[in-house]
Amino acid sequence: MNSFKIIPDELTYATGAEFWAANAGKHGQQEALVIGRNFLNDHMRDESHEMRQFCRELFAAMYETTASIADPNKIVYPYDFETADKRLEASYYYASSQRNSECARAIDAAISASYYKTDHYNLEGAAQRVIMEYGLERVSMLLAHHIQEHDYDGRFSAAHKIWAQSIDVPAKSFKNAIPNSHATLIDGIVNYASQMYINLRADRFALPGQPESGEIVHGYEVTRSIFFDDQRGFAIAYDPDAPDSFVCWQFTVESNNRDFYWGCYGDAKAASDSYLARIAVHMSGGDIREIPNPLKAAEVNVDQDHAVVCEQVNGDSLLNCRPTDVSGISATMPEAHTPTDAEREFAMWRTVTESRRKHITFLAPGQKQPTRCDTLRGDYTEQAIRERIAGRLVVSAPAGMVPMIPERTPTEKPGLLVDIESKMREGKGAAYQRWAKVHNLKQMAKTIIYLQEKGLDDYDVLRDKASATTARFNDLSSRIRELDDKLAANAALQKNIVTYSKTRSVYAEYKKSRWSKAYKSTHEADILLHQAAKKAFDDLGYGRDKKLPTVASLRSEYALALEEKKKAYREYQQAKTEMQELLTAKSNVDRLLNISGGHAEHENERAEL
Repeated sequence: MNSFKIIPDELTYATGAEFWAANAGKHGQQEALVIGRNFLNDHMRDESHEMRQFCRELFAAMYETTASIADPNKIVYPYDFETADKRLEASYYYASSQRNSECARAIDAAISASYYKTDHYNLEGAAQRVIMEYGLERVSMLLAHHIQEHDYDGRFSAAHKIWAQSIDVPAKSFKNAIPNSHATLIDGIVNYASQMYINLRADRFALPGQPESGEIVHGYEVTRSIFFDDQRGFAIAYDPDAPDSFVCWQFTVESNNRDFYWGCYGDAKAASDSYLARIAVHMSGGDIREIPNPLKAAEVNVDQDHAVVCEQVNGDSLLNCRPTDVSGISATMPEAHTPTDAEREFAMWRTVTESRRKHITFLAPGQKQPTRCDTLRGDYTEQAIRERIAGRLVVSAPAGMVPMIPERTPTEKPGLLVDIESKMREGKGAAYQRWAKVHNLKQMAKTIIYLQEKGLDDYDVLRDKASATTARFNDLSSRIRELDDKLAANAALQKNIVTYSKTRSVYAEYKKSRWSKAYKSTHEADILLHQAAKKAFDDLGYGRDKKLPTVASLRSEYALALEEKKKAYREYQQAKTEMQELLTAKSNVDRLLNISGGHAEHENERAEL
């Protein structure tokens, strides 16, 4: 019986994985999760190696089965408050921040519960308990943020500090998530959490949903998707040859087709952030559950027919034109009319979209995503709008209503042009060629608008501006590296001073004992630390002629240097963005001049950042 563990229901299992499989098959996954969590909590203080191994196997099986399931309580909202506010999602930012604070308190409670005898804690069990409740991503971010904020603390190991710096944390949402346990215990939790991340290959579950491959939509291959029981889903796709390599789409299913829309294009982080935020917002709307995606074998609809009409509308003048149906709205628009400045100032820009689902949507100024008419009430429901188009319903504007003045939307930043000829030589097809031509036209138009707004119509001015911005970016990069070195040296000196002070009495006794070997064997660790600190002082030139600074003065210098670094980093981010925009615009202009021919050759600086 030594190879078996006795379970409360009087069944025996050789491994924790078998225990999980049996309970999941007998009671269902949700109830099995409750049973598994209770079992881990009940045996957190068990000292036996066999039970620890059994719990480790049980935790791994539970995590493997449930980590990819979308759980809004485990998703960390990815955006900062400013971005969330612009997306009208501030409430989700606050909810995620509150969950982060709860996670910090749960870590303290789990550490306390894992205490089983004097100075002994089952920190692995504590880490398992918190991760099952709050998710490995949230726990890892919280611990990494805590170490980043206490980088000067020598009680956190150097390896864990390096690990913490490798994790991208939305710092502001974790600023109040502060565990109060002793730093040594927190460091122990970090040790187990970081090892679990590696052993469980948790990077597979960084995003909810299931991986997939083989489905191509507009040149992008769908790599991950998630589907919910309200027949909606989200997907991430990848095209290494596109200017924006990643995209996050929303999709629905009709007639065995996936209808993709509302794409968010960008790099991998932009797509994954959009994916997480959309899932969190979508699942917060009620009892919405993830279900198996029935679309793996479905025919993907690559001819998305999103007929978008974007024109100037004053009040309800568009609806008063009475087209025969919604799809005929585009026919009622003026073909050649350039709005005046006054018209632009008092007009309401709207985007009307009719998708394959026959739902009308409106995009008001400042909105990131359109609003569907079937979510509105009164005179703006889909049926009411159709009746107004047909002339069966007339709605008067409220008395005293002032026309809305649209906010000036920021100019879209240009992207790099695609070298169509080289891509065709690589084997791209006609569909890619059509897409690339349209893409290049759009990016060149954005480039011209961007240069006009920045007053960079002259090429020499553009070149000089790009060079100056690049030089500023490089200077800020160098300054930040210098400050990093200064902070590291300051922290190391603080640590050595504290260590020297703590071990001074031990070393004095050792000296008084005339370098006794017996005394050294008893206090060897403290003696070695004292000697190492003294050697560090000698290397820095501290001695009779140069006194050591006080810890208080070093902390003051550290705070000033850290503040300077934060300021320099903000300027660095701005300089980086400006440099990328200018180098992208200059690269596009260089390519255009070369294509046109007959122009002077210019140095081609591509923004490969």
